[in-house]
Amino acid sequence: MKNILNVKENKILFIIFLFLLFGVVLAFSVRFDSAFVIPKRFFLRTFSLLLFIFVIYFAMKYRPYISRSPMVISAFVFFILSLLSTFFSLNILAGIPYCIDILCCIFIFLIITALFNFDDIKKTVPFLFILAGIVGAYSIVQHLGWDMELFHWQQVDLVKNRSISTLGNPDFLSAFLVMIIPLAFVCAFRDYDEKDRFISIPGTILKMDKGYLYLVFWGFLCLVNIFTYSRAGLMSMALGLLLAVILLGKNVLFRHWKKSICILLILVIAICGVLAMEFSGKTRHSLVKRITAIFQGDNNLTTRIYLWKVALNVVKKNPILGVGPRTFSIAYLPYRYMEPMNIRHRMAAPESAHNLFLDIASFSGLLTFAAFCFFLFLLFCKSLKAIFKAGKTSNNKQLKKSKRNCRRDVLVPIKGERRTENGGRMTDPVSRFSPLASSMWDVPVPTKENHNKQEIIRGDNRIYLIGFIAGLFAYISHHLVSFPTLPDRLLFWVYAGFCFVYFTGGTQCNAGHSRPQSNEENVPRSGGSYKGEKLTPLKWVVLAVAAIFSIFLIYFNTRITLADYYFARAQAYQDIIPRLSKYKSKEKAFVKSIKEYDKVIKLNPIQPRYWMKKGKLFDRFASINLQKEHTTKILEQAIKNYINAIKLNPRDPYPYKHLGLLYSRIGMNDYSEKALKKALEIDPYNVLIITDLALLYDKMKKYDLAETYFKRALEVYPGGEWTLGNMGIFYYNRGKNRRAKEYLEKALEIGPGADKYREYLKKIKKKGE
Repeated sequence: MKNILNVKENKILFIIFLFLLFGVVLAFSVRFDSAFVIPKRFFLRTFSLLLFIFVIYFAMKYRPYISRSPMVISAFVFFILSLLSTFFSLNILAGIPYCIDILCCIFIFLIITALFNFDDIKKTVPFLFILAGIVGAYSIVQHLGWDMELFHWQQVDLVKNRSISTLGNPDFLSAFLVMIIPLAFVCAFRDYDEKDRFISIPGTILKMDKGYLYLVFWGFLCLVNIFTYSRAGLMSMALGLLLAVILLGKNVLFRHWKKSICILLILVIAICGVLAMEFSGKTRHSLVKRITAIFQGDNNLTTRIYLWKVALNVVKKNPILGVGPRTFSIAYLPYRYMEPMNIRHRMAAPESAHNLFLDIASFSGLLTFAAFCFFLFLLFCKSLKAIFKAGKTSNNKQLKKSKRNCRRDVLVPIKGERRTENGGRMTDPVSRFSPLASSMWDVPVPTKENHNKQEIIRGDNRIYLIGFIAGLFAYISHHLVSFPTLPDRLLFWVYAGFCFVYFTGGTQCNAGHSRPQSNEENVPRSGGSYKGEKLTPLKWVVLAVAAIFSIFLIYFNTRITLADYYFARAQAYQDIIPRLSKYKSKEKAFVKSIKEYDKVIKLNPIQPRYWMKKGKLFDRFASINLQKEHTTKILEQAIKNYINAIKLNPRDPYPYKHLGLLYSRIGMNDYSEKALKKALEIDPYNVLIITDLALLYDKMKKYDLAETYFKRALEVYPGGEWTLGNMGIFYYNRGKNRRAKEYLEKALEIGPGADKYREYLKKIKKKGE
């Protein structure tokens, strides 16, 4: 049996793991897509698949123990139920990528629990701090109005704006930070060894206490989080820090009373600084106003409450397996009547209920929701148990007994170990080992020299575990009122793996996985038994199947990546067309965009979004071309692409809407009526579709129906500028000038820049009415 402590495979695995974390965070950069045009999920899936291939080889060669704990089982049950909901809801196109993301996250969690130990995880902690520091520093620079554009700085319109940094959205950044802030906070209270207590400042002879350095870093991350102006981020940060303080305990806080005073000073300075900037008018957003707006019926809050009510109704209607992943934008449509009046002008379909738990329950049903909650319950319960167990004093009976046995140089048998007749030790590879500290077959004997070091290691394990569990608690709090995103979801499973490592081994006599001084050759590195056997034919078959499967997934993922790349190019050409003045220039941009769309659809023909976007391109160019000459082929292509989008996703109302408008423009009013009615059947409270039908009936000279639909649109949303203006024009054309004037004036009150409505008012005034 080989010594696994120094194998090259483990070093490669750990480096790939760090690249994964860095890549996923970088992939959410605002400038990353424009610079490299690589989709955000590319890193997660590709690196996870590479890890999968490597770990299969590692498992075949060394047979690492994989825990069978209820927490690991519940994570896989959560994935299996999500997969079942995808197939039973017939939402395979949108659901499979979602399930792949979940599987990648769980697989990363499993890698951490099976192959990493305390030393590995301690290496990732400063890596996470460095990553958060870079992201935070860039965020502050953006807040001051500078941004990096392909290796050179440029002035941008971000002065006084919300701090977004490379994650592209304030909520994304705050969700990323709230997990790291509690970890930086508790690291300040570690009991460092005297040799490891200070860090030299580069370029000087000065040294700084690591504890105070962590406090400075903690204060900086808190400042970055404050400038995101995310109320969910502030709430979750406060709750995470509160849990960290409670778990640290008053003894630790009083023992480090100087650091506790520094924390209060940092908080006071931060609050005073933010208030001073706001009262001096140097910030576009106001943190005070955003917080007080909660009690004044803020639009964001009323929108979230509405979405939560809708999600509960969706769960009631589909309680077992839900409506399928990523279907909320369709499932919420029948419940638009519940939407508050003041936000009905928002036509964008929400992708989520803005609540992690409600999303899981509505997407995949209550069984999947129960599996995820059970996973969280075990995670928090076992972590808290390990924290309090490690925090007990040396008066604890179990700790005394362990030390007494160690002093007597007695090798205490552990679970999974058998004694031979002559008192020797043999291993049982099938026995169930604890995946971490308790799996070490040689229990190190504490001596007077290393006893204090062991106490420090045990305290470090407890401190780190407090930071991770407080960070996870902050993440859960954040996503009670916010939209879950990919990078912080990945970090959630990474942190869950870290917690698993610490609570399964942080309280043992050999905590910290310090390498035992043993003459035996076979020492396992991490959880379970490792056996360096030759690869049998059966193992080669399993390894080959796993490799083929992984290569296929990487090939599929590469096709999706290239499709997204060409799609970004096609949209870039499409966006240029309205800004061009000459028809020939528009035609050239149109042809280039079509070529890119052809590449996109060739790579990924099952994505309805691509077909609809291509149809809209043909549709818009046909309206330009009709001014020159009628082009039947362009219109036929637009109709064909809309129909393909409908076939791939018949529950989406927008392809029907665009198809109906196209039919109306070319005079096929009967087909237009059918398409718009189908769109309205799917989305019965969409003001735009109702108004489009009213305009169609006006064109068909069915004036009674047109008036009925105009009134229905105003019942749904009385403040619709477009509906009011078109209704005024409708009454003007019918000769009802007084009513026309009433509606046109209302439209101009809402949108004073509408010159079209102002022209009709001038015509009415000329008639003397």
